[in-house]
Amino acid sequence: MKILVLFGSKSDAFVSEPLVDELKKSFTVDFEVISAHRNPDRLHERLGQDDFHCIVAGAGLSAHLPGVCASLTKKPVFGLPVTSQLGGMDSLMSIVQMPYGIPVGSLSPGNGLYLRSWLEDFLNTNVDLSNPSVNLVIDPKRENHEFYSKEATRLNDLLSELNFAHTKSEKVDESKLNIQLLAGFDTERTINTKFSINNFILDNSEKATPQASLKYFSEMNKNEGVYCGISNTRNSLLFWNKLIEIRRSL
Repeated sequence: MKILVLFGSKSDAFVSEPLVDELKKSFTVDFEVISAHRNPDRLHERLGQDDFHCIVAGAGLSAHLPGVCASLTKKPVFGLPVTSQLGGMDSLMSIVQMPYGIPVGSLSPGNGLYLRSWLEDFLNTNVDLSNPSVNLVIDPKRENHEFYSKEATRLNDLLSELNFAHTKSEKVDESKLNIQLLAGFDTERTINTKFSINNFILDNSEKATPQASLKYFSEMNKNEGVYCGISNTRNSLLFWNKLIEIRRSL
């Protein structure tokens, strides 16, 4: 598999160089520095070559690069927040909060090294991808809460539209592809991220309170994994769908 690694600035080398070295242990890697703001024409040109299976795009500050890439290619895009300011929290918020229909699989700020093993696990899985199926990891304590059930209903509708079968459980099932609907803040929580794309589901009071919602971004920082935003599980399914298509093409 060939991975295109793009970073927005040469000053991000403290993140990009270890990442490229790690990915090269298992994959073919093409690396280039292209700013979405300063070099949009070059970015369009490079993505138009379409000689890669997926993209890892790293950026700091406003961190537009991953989202712009996702809007210009049908290939899956992983976004890596660079910890240039605010511990990477500003970049994380920009990368992970993509609108519906343009998913980016966001990684933990400044730490994309675990992506190699995450991708290897996915590519080497025995999960039958000929008939797509996902396991929804549901919190039984919140399953009947309006804010939670509303998000689960939206996801179920998209599962039907894309002809995905699905199961439901309280924990990640490592024999399947998973989407975790995580709710409630727990400082002791360790998120099982293997074969999983993760979403935090916030109630209305949490959405309206910056201090409350920021705690969830802190959990993304603490727990290595792939995240597709706040209350946006449909992007998680779309991201799995992109990955499945790549797996089938290899």
